[in-house]
Amino acid sequence: MRTEEIFEKAREEYNKYRDPEARAEIVEVDEGKGEAVIKIEGSFCRTCGVDDWIDDFKYVLEDLGVKAKIVEYEIYHERDEAKARFRIEIPKK
Repeated sequence: MRTEEIFEKAREEYNKYRDPEARAEIVEVDEGKGEAVIKIEGSFCRTCGVDDWIDDFKYVLEDLGVKAKIVEYEIYHERDEAKARFRIEIPKK
């Protein structure tokens, strides 16, 4: 499975259980690096648990069978959103 397909599947799964409190959107994918920037937006940003919503996306990726790492993230409270760069390692078969 390609990087983009994994992130798309993770986005669908994430939104299935968290929307409307938090909703993930793929901003960009770098197949070569195995990275993607994900925008997460919603009313969650008014609470103190924003980091948990970002961590949740990482756990969804790991549930899909890949190693996942949060490379960096930024929280924009004024827009009720956060952007995070994730890197994945797809296991070789």
